[in-house]
Parts: sequence; structure tokens; C-alpha cells
Amino acid sequence: MDANEATLLLYGYTRKEFPTMNLKDIRPESELENIQKALDEGNVDPEAITQQQVVPKKDGELMDVLVRRALSRFKGVKNNIVKATDMTKKLIYVKAIDQQNEKLQKMS
Repeated sequence: MDANEATLLLYGYTRKEFPTMNLKDIRPESELENIQKALDEGNVDPEAITQQQVVPKKDGELMDVLVRRALSRFKGVKNNIVKATDMTKKLIYVKAIDQQNEKLQKMS
């Protein structure tokens, strides 16, 4: 795998570490069995092109990310180009707004 500087900062890995990693290194341990099964069976979920996931940083902290994947070919080799957007703070804000809205509805 390779990554840009923003990804390295977000996940907490160094430029030297990231190329030695694979998909299983950046997914929660609770999902590894399902990931391995999908890889073994060659299953690609067409709806998985864009999905929300919980992924661990290097320090173990979990973050919510929106993952967008594009399939490509480079020199005859299939590749995935992946963009992961950290949604953690946004989801916290949305939850707080929803809770406030519930309180206001109860008051009216």
C-alpha cells in the first residue's frame, strides 16, 4: 500500500511503515475474519465502493471514516484507489444536534 501525507498523519504511520502494511492492518480486529473470507472467496461488494467504516489508528484509537474506492489498472495490474475521510468529529456533532432536537421536542 502507499499513502499520501494526510493519510499518514491521520492514521499515525510513517512513510516507511505504510508500504509494508495490507488491508488487514488498518481494519478493526473484530472484522478480520470477514475480510479474510471475502478475500479468499474473491467477493467484492458493489455497494462497498462508498461506505462508512470504523478503523483503528496506529495508537489503537478508533475513528469513523467514509471510504470511497475506485478500481483502476496500472501497467496491467488491478489496483484500488481509496480515499478515507475522517468523519469522527462530524458524527459527534450530528449526535449532539440530534440529542438537542429531542430535548426541544419534549419541551414543546
